Amino acid sequence: MNSFATQDPETDTRPLWLQRITSSTFILGILLLIFSIGLYFGTEEYPFNFDRSQDFGYFLLAFSFTIIFAIAAMSESFNMSRKRFRIKSRLHRILLLEIFNISAYFLNHLLPIWGSSAVWLQVLLVISNISLLIYALWEEVLPTFVRHILMVIFTVALMFNLYEALFTLPVYPFALVVIWFFLIPLHIFIPAFYVITYLKLLSENFKISRSISTTIISSSIVVCSIIGYVSWRFAEMDALISESFLEQNYPFVSHDLPNWVHAASRMKNDRITEYYLSGTDKYQHLEYGGFMGLLGNTGESSVHDPLFQLAYFIGMNRESSPENRRQIADILWDKRHEKEVQLWRGNHLKTTDIITNVQFYPEFRMAYSEINIAVLNNDDRNQEEAIYSFYLPEGACISSASLWINGIEQRAFITTKEKAQNAYNTIVGREHRDPMLIQWSEGNRISVRVFPCPPHEKRQFKIGITSALKFEKGKLIYENIRVNGPSLKGCRSAVHLIPESEPQHFYSDLTTTREGRIFSSTGKYREQWRFSLEAPPLTNKVFSFNGTSVHIEQDSLREYSRAFKNVYIDLNSAWTKEELYDVVNHASQLNVYAVFHNQIIPINANNADELYRKSRNDHLSIFPFYLIKYPQQSVVLTKHKYIPPLINTIGQCNFTLKTRAFFYQQKKPVKVYSLQKDAGLYFNGLQNFRNIQLEHIHPDELSEIIKRQIFFTNHENDSTLVSRSAGIRFVSSVDSSNYTNAPDHLLRFYAYNTVLRNQAKEYPLKSEKDRMLELAQTAHVVTPITSLVVLETAMDYQRFEIEKPQHSLGNAFLHNSGSVPEPHEWVLIILVGLLTIWMFRRK
Repeated sequence: MNSFATQDPETDTRPLWLQRITSSTFILGILLLIFSIGLYFGTEEYPFNFDRSQDFGYFLLAFSFTIIFAIAAMSESFNMSRKRFRIKSRLHRILLLEIFNISAYFLNHLLPIWGSSAVWLQVLLVISNISLLIYALWEEVLPTFVRHILMVIFTVALMFNLYEALFTLPVYPFALVVIWFFLIPLHIFIPAFYVITYLKLLSENFKISRSISTTIISSSIVVCSIIGYVSWRFAEMDALISESFLEQNYPFVSHDLPNWVHAASRMKNDRITEYYLSGTDKYQHLEYGGFMGLLGNTGESSVHDPLFQLAYFIGMNRESSPENRRQIADILWDKRHEKEVQLWRGNHLKTTDIITNVQFYPEFRMAYSEINIAVLNNDDRNQEEAIYSFYLPEGACISSASLWINGIEQRAFITTKEKAQNAYNTIVGREHRDPMLIQWSEGNRISVRVFPCPPHEKRQFKIGITSALKFEKGKLIYENIRVNGPSLKGCRSAVHLIPESEPQHFYSDLTTTREGRIFSSTGKYREQWRFSLEAPPLTNKVFSFNGTSVHIEQDSLREYSRAFKNVYIDLNSAWTKEELYDVVNHASQLNVYAVFHNQIIPINANNADELYRKSRNDHLSIFPFYLIKYPQQSVVLTKHKYIPPLINTIGQCNFTLKTRAFFYQQKKPVKVYSLQKDAGLYFNGLQNFRNIQLEHIHPDELSEIIKRQIFFTNHENDSTLVSRSAGIRFVSSVDSSNYTNAPDHLLRFYAYNTVLRNQAKEYPLKSEKDRMLELAQTAHVVTPITSLVVLETAMDYQRFEIEKPQHSLGNAFLHNSGSVPEPHEWVLIILVGLLTIWMFRRK
């Protein structure tokens, strides 16, 4: 028999905390609490999507723990003379409240009032509940500094529970009326019970000493100040949007850009701005009302964040447009993937495996990457649609794709964008069968759609990417391709690097092992990794196919012209005063203009200070090229604090229409210097279409560039295409032979970028569009006018008139050797084959 169970409290000389911790009631309560927490986290992986019968069973089990412990605790304190049940021990009351709280979380799955808690709130809930137990166990012997820490935690927890109690207050009368229903409505009072508990603890300690009362008051002031500051920032950003609308309609002000673009340029790019812009799309917002009003406010994926809720309730204008906030978020952060339209939801998908095989050709400065992805659907009942985005480096293209159907790899067909889209939408939207669609999006983003992903099954697909290796200071560099899609948490990864020749001074930030010529690495998925090697001399080998030959040459940037007379400064808060004066002082013989608020303003030493001061609050600018009067005699200087978005992110407006019309009329690209390595999606997108010739310079080089009017010569023409990052140019010529000793990726890379260059003209002639379509299909690459698609059956391809082109390279694949055999090798292969046939027949 346990001695502590029968020990008389009046004769027990052990410390109070030891008496409490060895109490049978406490041990029972701790075990029930631990079991409740384990049960909750073991079944909470996908809240709001449970099998309801199962979920109700979990709730009843958790609620039964509450009742069991309540009976045990009250029985221990039963007063025989008064015949009254009462829980005297504070420790037992706290344990009961915490077990009851876990039961409430299970009930929240059945009748969702609160969304999934924000991370900081989860941490607060865990810490505050542990702190309650610590205080109740050792309250008499707590060191002073620990007591101060606990008072801070209790003050913050009190504020949170007071907030929850106030928002659920309108439900209390209804809950009291139906409390007879197995006491289940009592759960709505749990925040109020916590408020009472924290108030008692704080009031007791408030009287102990002046320092503790100061701690409690200071903590309250800090919490209220944080809420007030965030609410003020919300109100400020609401005002910015309202003011930008008024400014947009001011006389003699440019109306080309939407008003929310001007509001975005003045917003701080910080956590509070993200709070505000994410808004009700991400965070739960409760309107103060009755029970059904609370139930109607919880979305499947909404996050319960009390700080956002209070700031929304206090500081935000309910009449402000959510669409404006979404558009500003798209500009400040790249939200292209999130805006993909889903035909089926994909909330329960998880990326389990990513295998990357990279075959690289150092003497060609080319690489071919195959990315194999496995995606798992954790839903119990519904099939879902997986959508992935791949963000490709400059000039890179998709040159192959496969989908596994019934365990068999099915390779993709190349076809027009319209046919592929129609086939996918028809089959997915109506017939719910197996397709895969790979489409190009502006900014060199590739969208991959896979359907269906059945419940508790994996789907596997693969894409192949042809890219150029970066050339920097005598080194060739490959960087991993960024992927966005279903959750990558816990994703396994394997990387295999396959050089076509022995690499010199090979280095990778992955931990690799070598077997033969293959470098391998396994482990958890890493988004960022790279490898490098010494660049060997370029080869003069040629790839020929279907009447076209392509080879590479070194591209030199040492040539320059002295052609420009006008300098346009894309002015915003990213520019320093020194950089601005470098341009103004060294361009005395040039016309210098500041482009500010979509207007052209001549700038000189007299007004430079004023313009600089005005630009301090503008963190984003989208350069209006159509305002340049003499494009071929001008150069644009750009630098950004916030990276400008793609032009299609802005939507249809005067700015986009005028920009497209301007570049349509230009015969040569406009010269642009970026003072930072990443010029952003806007300029990179224009560079991909060869609308501009973009060069990157260091700010220290700026004065010399302006003084000498340096700009690098553009070597591109109808038969030559330049890869700036690789430092090479691709030269094509007509060749009737199919003799080749180079990888086919030369033609694929050349074809893709040639289609992009011609796409800028939007194909004024049908013959030009047909020629580009034929080139893209020959090279088997995804472009603005072509897509890859995998359908389930041959009849599906026939039904949607999707056929394999007669002359096409087909899907790219990893080669066992680096190149197609040389002519003498072909002769040897043929002779060996003939000898084998002769010997077989002789036998």
